[in-house]
Amino acid sequence: MVNTNYPNNLKQYRLHRGLNQKDVAKYLGLQSTDRISRWEQGNTLPNIINLFKLSALYHTTPDKLYRVLFMTCHQSYPSLDFFDNQ
Repeated sequence: MVNTNYPNNLKQYRLHRGLNQKDVAKYLGLQSTDRISRWEQGNTLPNIINLFKLSALYHTTPDKLYRVLFMTCHQSYPSLDFFDNQ
């Protein structure tokens, strides 16, 4: 089994907003903080809906929450300009 880690800024953004994991879980409609913890530790990724909800809650964009993953994708496909039409 491959041990994948997804570096992210979720905890930093959560703390900056003055929230705890229970607050975030409640906002997302989750019954516990287990998923929040796994996301912040980089063990799993949120689904696309939860990623956008987190972005809204933290007043940021998904690429800033997962900067390393975004930059890795950008480096893997340099011919794509992610910043077109902005």
